[in-house]
Amino acid sequence: MAALLYCLPLTSPWLQAEENGEQVRVNECLRLLKDDRTPLVIMGEQNCGKTVLLFQAGVAYANQDYHVTAISRSPLSRMPLSVHGMIRPEAAGMLQTLTFLYMSKVSDLVAYCATLHTKPVLPDVLIVDDLDFYFNQLTEPSVEAGSARLCALLVDAAHFIKQKSSLGVLMCACGNYNNAWRHVLGQFKFTLADITADEKENEKYSVHVQTQTDDVTVTYQVQTSAVMIKDVVFRRALSLNADMSVTNK
Repeated sequence: MAALLYCLPLTSPWLQAEENGEQVRVNECLRLLKDDRTPLVIMGEQNCGKTVLLFQAGVAYANQDYHVTAISRSPLSRMPLSVHGMIRPEAAGMLQTLTFLYMSKVSDLVAYCATLHTKPVLPDVLIVDDLDFYFNQLTEPSVEAGSARLCALLVDAAHFIKQKSSLGVLMCACGNYNNAWRHVLGQFKFTLADITADEKENEKYSVHVQTQTDDVTVTYQVQTSAVMIKDVVFRRALSLNADMSVTNK
């Protein structure tokens, strides 16, 4: 969940609540998010910004000198857009702690997780894009069993990293067209960040994350030069019923 703060500019000074009392409660929500180290998976349809958010997080973590390993099935055809208010992705080429690995077969991802303990340098942050691409290769004995096996390996890898690292972050992106995957990810305690289209023709989307204590919805628009944050709404699931809206000022 803390990884969300590296995808989106939720701590930026230009995001402010309208009232001081609301800002105090927003700050408390942000503190709880920062302390939540559960694995995060961003789920949504194609071209909704999942890879943009993952890439942004990788660059932001590496900019703080954390070792980041980002795994995807193939190299990106072009540099992802930046998220307004965050470090620009062009910095990736200058960050020595950011490593990209390309794996076209799920067996390569399985082997990586199984041999992580042999790596001379462990990542502090492990990012896996296109998780559905790997899930689709594991259909035996069933879709649920195959995806559960891969989730178990990823979670075990993250647990091992946490034992050795001061950080230890696992974040993924996955298509949302198979309900079995959502069930399995939930069973392995992934926090789900759901992206839905508000105005698809205008490329306006919302990403929604809910935990036992917090509920966050961020609305953004994919523009030509960057992803622009339009609105942020915090809700406290336990003690507060009112929405706390944060706007760009």
